[in-house]
Amino acid sequence: MGNFKYMLFDLDGTLVDSGPDLLEALNYILKKNNLEPIDDYHIGNLVGGGAEVMIKRGFNFYNKEISLKKLPLLIKEFLNYYKDNCSVYSKPYHGVCDTLKFLKRMKELQKAVDEQSKRHREEHTALEIEHASLSEQTESQEEMIKDLNEQLKENSKQCAKAQKDLQKKQEEYAKCHWQKH
Repeated sequence: MGNFKYMLFDLDGTLVDSGPDLLEALNYILKKNNLEPIDDYHIGNLVGGGAEVMIKRGFNFYNKEISLKKLPLLIKEFLNYYKDNCSVYSKPYHGVCDTLKFLKRMKELQKAVDEQSKRHREEHTALEIEHASLSEQTESQEEMIKDLNEQLKENSKQCAKAQKDLQKKQEEYAKCHWQKH
């Protein structure tokens, strides 16, 4: 095993088929705007890209325009609905549970996260905010800005390494699994 503390997994669309719950959230928004729900047959054309993109695709499905003033409210309603209903129809993809059990048996830490890890996003965002704030201050603080940039780079490297390690583990698991059968 590699020298790493965590294995980070993308959740939506990687470990879990969350498309049906995302489509339900979109249909909730469409119904609130006097539009018919979209059949799950069209799910592949609608899901992905985040709430804003999905809402725009949903309205575009009916050739409807969305007011730029109204869009932030629709996004908020979408996210609130999804947060409260994100596990109604979502289910792990075939083989995911076995893979996670296998990794747990190998005593590797596992952490399922959405898109990128929440912690990584929060740290990254905090560092960016701090970086922006420090950028406006005096030259004597340039060293702090360099440190923050180093931390951002290291954070990105760790994430990329974890993804490579996960891929390697999945390949090893697949080899092991197929050799047993």
